Amino acid sequence: MTELRKHVSLFGVALCMALAAGAVRAEPALWKVTGGKSAVYLFGSVHLLPEGGFTVGGELADALKQADRVCMEIDPASQDESSATAITLARAVDPDGRTLFDLLGDDADRVRAAAEDAGIPLEALSMFEPWFAGLTVSVMALQAHGYDAEHGVEQIIEAEAKQEGKTGCGLETMDGQLGLLDGLSAELQKEILLQAIDEAGDIDATIGPMLESWRDGDEAGLEGASRRILTATRNSPTCSSTAGTPPGPTR
Repeated sequence: MTELRKHVSLFGVALCMALAAGAVRAEPALWKVTGGKSAVYLFGSVHLLPEGGFTVGGELADALKQADRVCMEIDPASQDESSATAITLARAVDPDGRTLFDLLGDDADRVRAAAEDAGIPLEALSMFEPWFAGLTVSVMALQAHGYDAEHGVEQIIEAEAKQEGKTGCGLETMDGQLGLLDGLSAELQKEILLQAIDEAGDIDATIGPMLESWRDGDEAGLEGASRRILTATRNSPTCSSTAGTPPGPTR
């Protein structure tokens, strides 16, 4: 699961600006990189949060006010909903027409059983590849506990930036991001799905310590919470490795 967490656990929001150098302290953590008279601020983002789970304040508010532009992970102005849907489906659906259970191969019955035990309607996701099914299961679990993208960091900062008339940009593209996940091995894609199923029943216990550490700007605590999740995943019978998984889809 390490590769997945590198790509999707915490996404960066960069505030690019021309500022004088100075110390930065913020909760959550705000990093500052300087060069000459210019500076770039980096702020770690959480995509889904409960209502009221994040506000712009303190050092982050000061940095935002002075920013020349605010760069999100993906520029929200770069595509509309229809193009985003088309990009997602092009990556999330197997180009050879194989279903989720085809791609799971010999592990299909085990994954079905795990999903049934967890009360997850996996058949509804049968058109998707395992990595996307896993992300969808995680998002559904978070939404069931009051987490929503509308209350996430990007949405809040984007609204503040618009209100202050800041220009924006994107650090990555949606297709580039999804392509990284789409290119993961079949075994790792299966692991993503199994971990999502395993965590869905107690998502608050899974994300709570990570979220608390993020809010406190506690890097060591965040790393420790991530390691505990990975250790629990390795020791879970649901996520134990099995042979017989077919090759993943190719693009």
